[in-house]
Amino acid sequence: MPLFFLFAFILVLSQREVSAQSSIPLMIPHSGTVSVGGTLFNGNGLFKFAIVNKDCTQNIAATCATLWSNDNTLGAGVEPAAAVTIPVTNGAFTVKLGDTGLTNMLDIPTTVFNNAETYLRIWFNDGATGSQQLSPDRQLVSVPYAYQAEVANSVTATAAPNLAGLSVDTSTLVVDAPNDRVGIGTTTPGEKLTVVGSGNTSATSAFSARKLSIPLSKGRRLGHIHGGLPSY
Repeated sequence: MPLFFLFAFILVLSQREVSAQSSIPLMIPHSGTVSVGGTLFNGNGLFKFAIVNKDCTQNIAATCATLWSNDNTLGAGVEPAAAVTIPVTNGAFTVKLGDTGLTNMLDIPTTVFNNAETYLRIWFNDGATGSQQLSPDRQLVSVPYAYQAEVANSVTATAAPNLAGLSVDTSTLVVDAPNDRVGIGTTTPGEKLTVVGSGNTSATSAFSARKLSIPLSKGRRLGHIHGGLPSY
């Protein structure tokens, strides 16, 4: 096993804290078309958005709930108070829900998609005829539920998993968790790292035969390798 991969493996095993270095953008792209009096609209439209549960689409008032809206107006599927201005060309518009760069648009928390079914509800105002709810509500599927990946991406652990041990193909790789030892080629590692067998450190170097101890700083050592000194 190349030493680079050996050291990388040890680093992973000794890691005690996991933190996410990147995150997915918490926005949902949406596009549609609007018309006024049968004519495709052109200009700046005033839109309002809400994510509601399934009961709202079935007009079950007792359990209808707004899970998110562009201005945080919550309730039983009610219309938000503030509108988002979006340009419309030949009836077509596009928007990223949760894009906080837009006025009156708030971010979408990942908890919204803890619900089994969610639907997007939209209101449109051409600036002259007043606000109208568009129909029907559109079910959100697949992509928005990738928000759940953000939850997994942000998990932080303060300790290593509490495993009794781990083995791969009997003796190919053995983790002796109770004694904090790792063995490669052996089922009974005697030190923090024990390697039994030969291996390559590069294309032109190898070790085989006797025992090799790898020293670390301050007199500590990584473990021992049953085999011999490297040959070059």
